[in-house]
Amino acid sequence: MLKIDLEMARKLVRLAIEERGEDYIYPFGACSNVFVPGFEYFSKGDNDGEHPVVFEEAEPGCIVGLAMFKAGFTLEQINIPGGMISMAADFKKDGIAEFTPLTRYYLSEIQGYQDAGNTWGQSLTHGETMIYSAYAPSDTFN
Repeated sequence: MLKIDLEMARKLVRLAIEERGEDYIYPFGACSNVFVPGFEYFSKGDNDGEHPVVFEEAEPGCIVGLAMFKAGFTLEQINIPGGMISMAADFKKDGIAEFTPLTRYYLSEIQGYQDAGNTWGQSLTHGETMIYSAYAPSDTFN
């Protein structure tokens, strides 16, 4: 089982930002998880059947999705209505991955800030600020 703690999540988010850039703005808010080039962003729950998601052509759309893809999650696991962090308990139950509570909080803050239309760099800063203000000084902040 993949164990994602705060330190790993922070590294993965930074890798995602390196790929798309600090100024990247996710264009579709909270409505989608996977981008299919040439079509649009899709979420499993929103697919009308007329535009099937071809996962061989898809890539992660959101900041957390791209970060978790870099950790080894599949596109099918990322493409969850409501976001993949909402499925953390199911991932643990199914033996896929375990997220610490602090990690879930951190990723949720970053995701929410991105969904509000902020750049990925701003979203990272927001997530870091929220973690620091909530938990520092503390041994749990790494």
